[in-house]
Amino acid sequence: MNDPQFALIGSNAGMNRGNGCIYPADNPVDVWQFELDLAMDEVAEVERVLSPDERGRANRFKHADDRDRYIIAHGSLRMLLGRYVDEPPGQLEFNCTPNGKPRLVNPTRPSLRFNLSHSDKLALVAVTCGREVGIDVERIDPNCDFESIAREFFTPAEQAALRASPSHERCSTFFKLWTCKESVLKAMGEGFQRSPTSISLTLQRDRKSVELEIPQDSTEARRWSIRILPGITGYAAALTIEG
Repeated sequence: MNDPQFALIGSNAGMNRGNGCIYPADNPVDVWQFELDLAMDEVAEVERVLSPDERGRANRFKHADDRDRYIIAHGSLRMLLGRYVDEPPGQLEFNCTPNGKPRLVNPTRPSLRFNLSHSDKLALVAVTCGREVGIDVERIDPNCDFESIAREFFTPAEQAALRASPSHERCSTFFKLWTCKESVLKAMGEGFQRSPTSISLTLQRDRKSVELEIPQDSTEARRWSIRILPGITGYAAALTIEG
């Protein structure tokens, strides 16, 4: 079976493009990108590395495209992590934290951490060691009713920042804030089990860096570093890492 074409697109230490490199010496976290559209025979090949539970989840999708993309995302994740720990992807074992965040069970790399996100035809995986990490990617939909979503999930300060954005940048600003918020909650291991309005984000003037505020816990806010990942055409993406 041929592995999917993974591309190392960057890290929170800088954005570098390349192929085949697993552990760049100067990068504390690797961010990998791969496509989710494969031919039917390739989907079947990837499906073979999934666990019975993962196959069951895939088969619960009503639409074939959603099923196939789940298979490719999770099968490819196994192939990628298998490279890090030098194990066959189909033999990898996972468990979850109390809040449901997946963990790789591997005695040789107990501190390995990863996070997967996929949207439409694209998936991103962040991999690091000894630090919690979260990543999120979303296809930018210009027809999205982002103002309604912001009223429900954004803090008053975030909503005000969105309204203050130039009209032609408002959709892009929404998706930047949204992916940053999701990546933070995923890094914390809570996802949307935690209220998204319990954290507040401020885009800095460079539109690349983000300041995190947690009104109830300023120490927790300082625990995380957030970076907007540029250069992924048609998508917004963000990475949060501990430290």
